[in-house]
Amino acid sequence: YGYTFIYKETVQAFIRDLEHEAAVYKRLERIQGVNVPVFLGPSIFGRSLKRVYYYNHRVYITHITFLSWEGNYIDEIE
Repeated sequence: YGYTFIYKETVQAFIRDLEHEAAVYKRLERIQGVNVPVFLGPSIFGRSLKRVYYYNHRVYITHITFLSWEGNYIDEIE
């Protein structure tokens, strides 16, 4: 279908940063998908993860933010 999804993982210590980012995307809601990515939420189900994922030694992923893009390619903009 040509969808582009981006996800960002983080650890417990940076949850406040994700909350701030979510608030910024809320303010940019009218231009999501045109000028900025579409914010899909803190997890694909709209809630925090119920289990911890391990990235590397002692790196415990507890939250994932999903984004999607809809708009023009940069080389199409004049």
